[in-house]
Amino acid sequence: MALLLSAVLDLDIRLFRLIFSWNGSQFVDRVMRAITHSGDGYLWGAMGLALVRWEGSQAIPFVAAGAIAFAIHVPLYKLVKGAVSRPRPCDAISGVTNLVVAPDRFSFPSGHTATAFLMATLCAQFFPELYWLMIPWSCAIALSRVYLGVHFPLDVTRWARSGVSAMHGWAFGSLNFSRHDHAQSLSRQLDVATPPARAGGG
Repeated sequence: MALLLSAVLDLDIRLFRLIFSWNGSQFVDRVMRAITHSGDGYLWGAMGLALVRWEGSQAIPFVAAGAIAFAIHVPLYKLVKGAVSRPRPCDAISGVTNLVVAPDRFSFPSGHTATAFLMATLCAQFFPELYWLMIPWSCAIALSRVYLGVHFPLDVTRWARSGVSAMHGWAFGSLNFSRHDHAQSLSRQLDVATPPARAGGG
């Protein structure tokens, strides 16, 4: 087991060095910074408020499902991060300087990546037409975290799955309940709006 773990970590560092070596182009570095900042946490709250403003009550199931997922995901993420305490690449590998400011000391897991995949999974359920946009965008955030030197590949690949699992495991329960509740309400409205059929006369 120790040999396997050592081999995995060695491969992880090699992949990091490869991806990190791609930086250096001023234009690409700026694009990667923009991509990584598009996954900053405060933007998700702003998106929820904007949806409620634009869509009104129709956005409430989406916002509620996201709130439930975040309420479970964030404490779990912080617990794992503190327990693992993996140093960031700039602290673990000499000569590595991150290209963005890291939000905290430790590397595993990547909160940006987990949150991006959580939100992508949620959006794909409510807005299926956005699936082919949200998933590549989430992958781009994951890649940007390694490219910019704040995470190892294992930090983003392992926790991307956790973000999706959090969404499926907890938020979908709220989502399905809300959809069922909405369907029942619509059915009642149709029953009221439809006049009873007249009985045939002689």
